[in-house]
Amino acid sequence: GVLGRHTCERASRPLQESAPASDSAAHMPAENPAEDKYASEDFSKYLPESAKRDQSAQRFEFPTEAPSRMNQCFQRIKTGAMLGGALGGSFGFMYGTYAAIAYRHILYIPISVVQAGFGFGLFLACGMVIRCDEHGRPIMQPDGARQQLMNNKRRD
Repeated sequence: GVLGRHTCERASRPLQESAPASDSAAHMPAENPAEDKYASEDFSKYLPESAKRDQSAQRFEFPTEAPSRMNQCFQRIKTGAMLGGALGGSFGFMYGTYAAIAYRHILYIPISVVQAGFGFGLFLACGMVIRCDEHGRPIMQPDGARQQLMNNKRRD
């Protein structure tokens, strides 16, 4: 009985009695801006000095020169390692799932993913290092270029 009595008394009270009149007035905006303390306050004092100065709009410009050979080589190595890691990780996940089911040990999955991903990533990165040494020589030369090369060798 006591719990039910208090519950009924709270439910029967009007909502206006629960909130004091002074609190509801504080949340309402004042009709007169002179009475509103937020409208009259200068909030720029909270800004950093860099925000108080006029600033020009920043523009992004694309680089006009080609990236260096070292940068290109590093990007190739990084791409090879990422592709190898993704490919090895996916094969490792497939093998790890099979091993986890066959041997009833769940830790085979992450171990095989990491091992296969690292192995494939390492070998693909090494393969890209070999490709970085190429200077853009064409694999097959046109017939005219081959003839000219052969003529130059005969003169020597």
